[in-house]
Amino acid sequence: MGNLNCKSNSLNLNNFNENIEIQKSAQKNQSSFNISCHTSYLLPIFQERYSTVKNERKKTVWPLTQLIQLFMPDFQYKSSISDRNFIVLCEVGSGSFGKVYKVQELKTNSIFALKVLSKSQVIQDDAIEQVKNEVHIQSICGHHTFIINAPYRWQSRSHLYIVSDYAEGGELFELLKSYLILPTALIKLYVAEIALALDFLHNAGIIHRDLKPENILLDKDGHIQVTDFGLAKWLSYGCTTRQVCGTFQYMGMTI
Repeated sequence: MGNLNCKSNSLNLNNFNENIEIQKSAQKNQSSFNISCHTSYLLPIFQERYSTVKNERKKTVWPLTQLIQLFMPDFQYKSSISDRNFIVLCEVGSGSFGKVYKVQELKTNSIFALKVLSKSQVIQDDAIEQVKNEVHIQSICGHHTFIINAPYRWQSRSHLYIVSDYAEGGELFELLKSYLILPTALIKLYVAEIALALDFLHNAGIIHRDLKPENILLDKDGHIQVTDFGLAKWLSYGCTTRQVCGTFQYMGMTI
């Protein structure tokens, strides 16, 4: 009897162990099934969300550096037009902030003047507002017949770019230097064209403040093109300014 009880207990223990293993196997299979179902359900959602986030990340506008923000919005960064749209033909001049080049637009073959300014030099000379005012005035008044137009402008990390119409006739200063005495009819024409340009500017509330032969260009037909609005100032109607500026050699004796 004692042996039978031991055998029976041994069988029961074996059955118990088998039941435990069966339950573990069933739980494992059920867990795998749940994970598989859960994963198959979530995977498309995750993939769609990841794709959306990735696309949105590409569209994210990263903060611009202060060196770029200083010159906006007058000078756009990563503009649709850049120096790669032009071929440099030759250098035609230089100034306090940079150089001026004669360039040809690739798309239209049109000839322009490209002014390249150093940002560091502009900032060093505290001329940020001066440069921004210049392009702003030209963008508003450049459509006038006797005012130089500046159709394009943009900026890179280190430079400012201003594209203006190319005046093939050069400076009035060079003409006066070559011909000491101009015909009276030509003088009258130039005075009239300059007066029309100034009248237009004054009606718009703008005073040039640095008008001189070097800042008066001649187009291919010999007509006046007023340029260089770096010292120009906006004034409300009836207001005056007492600030002394301009080129000393051309200032009146009373100043």
